[in-house]
Amino acid sequence: MHSKKSKLPIFKRLMATALALITPVVVAGCNNPISTGFEIGLRIAEGDTALKRDDYKTAEKKYREAMDMSDQIKSRLLLAHALTKLAKVQERDNRSKEAEENYKKALEMFEEVKDDIPSFDKNYPRECVDAYAKLLRSQNKQDEARKIEERGKAISSAQKPK
Repeated sequence: MHSKKSKLPIFKRLMATALALITPVVVAGCNNPISTGFEIGLRIAEGDTALKRDDYKTAEKKYREAMDMSDQIKSRLLLAHALTKLAKVQERDNRSKEAEENYKKALEMFEEVKDDIPSFDKNYPRECVDAYAKLLRSQNKQDEARKIEERGKAISSAQKPK
């Protein structure tokens, strides 16, 4: 007896199996964290697109939506990532003081979750550290920028391989 072979490529079958295994059981009335994670990623991508067009209002709106959604699922990692993106908008929109405050908050969040950041998300804190240090250097705050970079190294060294 021959087994019926799937027409899906092996990679797609493996991915479907992996998703089925990792998708949490959703309790009635609760948001699905995986679909919400995709929605957060979509909002961030929409914000990135708007920022590339210098549409600061739309970019800020999309990043704030991503922040709200991240807060709803209690993901400090995604919240810090969206906050970094918001700070970039504020910096480009000549609101350096707001940007600096938000980079600082995002960095603090990354430090809080540093032991839980998977290696495939390692660019999130690096993006924050690099942008924050660059902003500080533009304000002639060289010593502060170096301290931020040191804090970034501590986050990177704590990340889990996944």
